[in-house]
Amino acid sequence: MNKYILILISLFFINTTAQQNNTQAAIYNIGLGGITGSIGAVLKKKPNEKLGKVLLKGFWQGALGGSIVYGSKQMVYNFNKNDNLNKLWIAKLVNSTGISIIENAALNTNFYDKWHINIGFNRLEIDTKNNFKFQYKILPTALIGAIGAAANSKFNFKYSLQTLTPIFITENINYKPVTIVNSIRIEEHRHIKTSFAHEFIHSIQYDDYLSINVFFN
Repeated sequence: MNKYILILISLFFINTTAQQNNTQAAIYNIGLGGITGSIGAVLKKKPNEKLGKVLLKGFWQGALGGSIVYGSKQMVYNFNKNDNLNKLWIAKLVNSTGISIIENAALNTNFYDKWHINIGFNRLEIDTKNNFKFQYKILPTALIGAIGAAANSKFNFKYSLQTLTPIFITENINYKPVTIVNSIRIEEHRHIKTSFAHEFIHSIQYDDYLSINVFFN
């Protein structure tokens, strides 16, 4: 019963309004990471571990991951401002690093035990604790999103490689730029760069909440 109460509390904190400035964004990402990490760590606490120590470890590791996630989003804004959108893949890697640390915190493990990156519906994991064991997983909701984004659109390899995110281009002028789960669809006649960074942020925000999955693992 206590387990589900903790999960409900975490969802309450996560359901917040959009951030209006950099300070709010930093607090939100660091706080979300810390809360997710600490709640998950308590749920995964071993019988012989002290609650306070587990809670503190989960929080600081999660907050560390959240600060890296915040940094990745700031990189997106800087790349957009300097017209360096071809470097968004760097922000994607940094973001995945931060999310990995948060998930490790929520699993009550060392922050460096497991690393992952989500590329569309593909999840690639490396478990460094177990001799660099590699795992491939499919994210069902992201797969549905990719199918939705692909409707009446064409996969763009160049943009997808630059962002490590599935990008689909459509000729339908009635379609506005949209992120469906973590896949992006953009109408080709619009000025793509004006919408690219904005939609990319939406795509990586999807990962912000995936860490909750470890609560049920």
